[in-house]
Amino acid sequence: FEKAMFGGYDMAAVQNYQEEVATELANAQKEVAVLKGKMKVLVDKIEEYRASEDAMRLAILSAQKVGKQIEDDAQARADKILGEAKNTSDRILGGLQHETANEEAKLLNAKNVLRKISGRCA
Repeated sequence: FEKAMFGGYDMAAVQNYQEEVATELANAQKEVAVLKGKMKVLVDKIEEYRASEDAMRLAILSAQKVGKQIEDDAQARADKILGEAKNTSDRILGGLQHETANEEAKLLNAKNVLRKISGRCA
């Protein structure tokens, strides 16, 4: 500042400086307000993304649980079907073995009868 004639500062220069400082302060306050608004928008977006991320994480966990349940159910059904098929095949095989034993006994009996008849005829 320039000195005034009576040992002080030039009032016009001081007032000009005060106006410049006030203008710069007002501009800085406006910029701070704009930046705070932008920051709030960004914070809101981050929260929105976090909520989406949490929802996706829950959906993935749910899908994994459902997939595991489906897999377990399918394995249980497959085991049941295989068990029933084995029981059925064992039952059929047992019946065939019994029938084979009966037929072999009949064949042996028929051979014995045939020998007896052949022995009488000779």
